Amino acid sequence: MKTHTINDYIIALTDLAEQIGDDRLAYAVDQFRVLLNSSDLPNDLISNMKSYAAKSVKTLDTHWDCECKERYIHSKADRTTCPICGTEEADSTDSRINEMTECNMFQANK
Repeated sequence: MKTHTINDYIIALTDLAEQIGDDRLAYAVDQFRVLLNSSDLPNDLISNMKSYAAKSVKTLDTHWDCECKERYIHSKADRTTCPICGTEEADSTDSRINEMTECNMFQANK
């Protein structure tokens, strides 16, 4: 599995908040972003927050996401470059399991 940055998780949580229309989650994510950029927090607290965020998004290392709006999940075994947008697998994140399950996209983008 790829190593994700804290920014990857903040973006994922922001997307989730928008998708489900949860203003409280959007607010919490925004506050989380502010806290992570604060130099007033002790390092161990920041580390714990990053660890918690890392557990919130599960990815599958057999698939990757391109930049397309639709049909953006690709199998690593089938292709390493998106024929539509040109995104390279090496420059992309692994696919989120929840998106693959919700959209039934495990085989949709072969």
